[in-house]
Amino acid sequence: MSGKDVWRWMLNKFDDGMIFKIYQEKKISCNGFRNITIHNVKTNRSRLITNLLSNLYYKKLLSWCEKEAELSMFEKNSLEDKEINELVLLATEHGTIPVLLQLFKEQQETKAVQLFAELKDEESGLLEISNQSIGHWNMPKEKKNDIKESQTEKDEKKKMKQEGNTTASSKQEEKKIEKLARKNRNLIDHLEQRDEQYKTKIEDMEKKHSAEVKRLNGKITTVSLLLKEKEDTITQYQKEKLKWDKERNKNQIQIELLEQKIKELQKELEEKEEKEDKEEKEEQKTSNEVDYRILIVGEPGSKSQFESDNIQFLFVPNEEVHSYDFMQDFDYCWVLCYELSRRDQYLLKQNQTYNELDESKLTICNEFSELRRLLNQYVNGKVRAF
Repeated sequence: MSGKDVWRWMLNKFDDGMIFKIYQEKKISCNGFRNITIHNVKTNRSRLITNLLSNLYYKKLLSWCEKEAELSMFEKNSLEDKEINELVLLATEHGTIPVLLQLFKEQQETKAVQLFAELKDEESGLLEISNQSIGHWNMPKEKKNDIKESQTEKDEKKKMKQEGNTTASSKQEEKKIEKLARKNRNLIDHLEQRDEQYKTKIEDMEKKHSAEVKRLNGKITTVSLLLKEKEDTITQYQKEKLKWDKERNKNQIQIELLEQKIKELQKELEEKEEKEDKEEKEEQKTSNEVDYRILIVGEPGSKSQFESDNIQFLFVPNEEVHSYDFMQDFDYCWVLCYELSRRDQYLLKQNQTYNELDESKLTICNEFSELRRLLNQYVNGKVRAF
């Protein structure tokens, strides 16, 4: 409900002359009418009332009430501090429309809407005013008394029907109190129900929170252990690297000399082995059996040098060095360290089956030249260049 609803009810109670006066004093126009006359009001009341309540002219209607309407029975702002029940009593004494107009005059539209809604909810006889019956609210005292007496008669009849001696205002107060009590009880029941729901919801949330905290604490513990293990691994790696660097720097010159000597000897060996490999290869042509099964750890980029008729080479991919089963059947195991990263070498050493290998089967190749020596020793034929 809004202020316009209250005004629509009041304007329907105004007589034609009062509505015509509003149009004249505020100079309000209406589409379809050249000039507003009293005859227009009589024949087109509903349309002219709707026009006054339009967004275009509603503020002018309020302005007319604030400035032009004269309500001699009220002092200025006399209703400002009145409660709704007090306004009901004033409406009983002075009439509903004068009280509503005074509220609009004092710019208390919200309170006017509340009063009108209260009278409507209580089905008050104060709203039982015939349409077009109000010509001016400054009525003669005798007329007011007539209205008052008429209202009193209605109230007396109402009292007799309800078998009570309580005044109209008291009954309205009782009804209001009863209504408020019902609302209060309903509100209390609603709040209790909502509190119970919130309590259950909070308990569920606390359980979920506890479970989540426990889960996270477990993860934090696991992460802490992994971080500690990572730190230990890094520390060990740094120590080994420092040791290896020192040893490498110390023997760098000797290594270079030895490498040069190895190259010379290897060349001589290759020449000798080439002849031997030829002979061995010719002998193996007559036999389809495999002499050796050799496991290669550290998969090389090219495998052409491992082609042989009498040897079966098995390759362990780098990513499997930690999980590979070294207890399988093979004759020798060659570990190509130069094909393994430091991490792969570390993981290889963590493989329990690798650590249990017979050392007589295990050969570590730190340089490619060592692999080439082994190939020349075991594979028939000359090793291909690559």
